[in-house]
Formats: sequence, C-alpha cells, structure tokens
Amino acid sequence: MNKTLTFCALSILAFASVLASCGDEDQQSYMPTWKGFTYSPQPAERGDSVKITARQNEIGHLIYRAVYNWQAKYYLSTADGADSLVTVTHTEDVVYDYDPADPTWSLYVPLGLRYSDIAVTLTAEYHYSATGPTGTDGSTIADPTAEGMMRQRQSSMFQGLSAGSLTVKVRTE
Repeated sequence: MNKTLTFCALSILAFASVLASCGDEDQQSYMPTWKGFTYSPQPAERGDSVKITARQNEIGHLIYRAVYNWQAKYYLSTADGADSLVTVTHTEDVVYDYDPADPTWSLYVPLGLRYSDIAVTLTAEYHYSATGPTGTDGSTIADPTAEGMMRQRQSSMFQGLSAGSLTVKVRTE
C-alpha cells in the first residue's frame, strides 16, 4: 500500500511538472529587431528641431527596462573662424513592456552649424524580465524607407544591447 501511495504521488508530481512546463517559450525575453532610423524634416535646416526615430521591425518581449542613450556630434563655427566639436547627449529610461514604442529624440540644429552633417548614435540597453537568449544574430532588416543602421550587438541571460548610427543631413546654404 505504501509503495502504491508513493507511486501515485510521484505520478501526480510528474504530471504537474509537465503541465507547468507548457508555454515556457512565452516566458523568454528577447530584444527588438530593427529597420533603421527615420528623421524629419529632410533635409533639416539650421534652427530646425529634428525628430529622429529608431524604427523597430519587431518589438521585444518581457523587458522591464530600456535605457536609450542618444549622442549627436557636429562642428560649430567659432568667432575666430575655427571649428569647435560639440557633443550633445540625451538619455531616456522607460519601462519597455508598458511603452514599447520606437525610441525618438528631438535634436535642435544650431544656427552656427559649420558643416552639413550631424553624426547621431543610439545605444539601447534592455534589461530582461525573464531569461533571454545568449548571443545574437546581429539582425537588421533592410528597409528602403529607413536611414542609417541599427543592429543587435550582444545578449546575455539578463540583458541585451543594440546600437546604431545615422547621419542627419542639414542644408547649410
């Protein structure tokens, strides 16, 4: 009788573990995949506010936090006619699962811009709510409507990192 009771208890536990494991594939975190960037207006002019958007191809899953680090570099004319390199940064911290929207940044184009290009980079760090895949395929989707390039760079069990860049063209004449 004792062996039968033990066997029944173990059978029930084994069946329960099989049921509990169903659907585990929905419990894995993963980063978004990317199409690239868009910006407007195109071309930008001195004094414009340019809206830059990193476009996701597919949104991520089970990500509790995303940190977007934007950076722009450009040259300004100085009073003595020399060039002065300027770096502008912007960081945004979001709860990704509640706001999986494409990351955006509004960048002011200064009146004293020296050259017609502004180099913009974005690093996106994703903190997973569940375990994620290790490694990455570096995926980028070719999209003829997108500018620049954004791709997954690395992934661990707990976080993932994507990075990309584009050049904002500015009419300077």
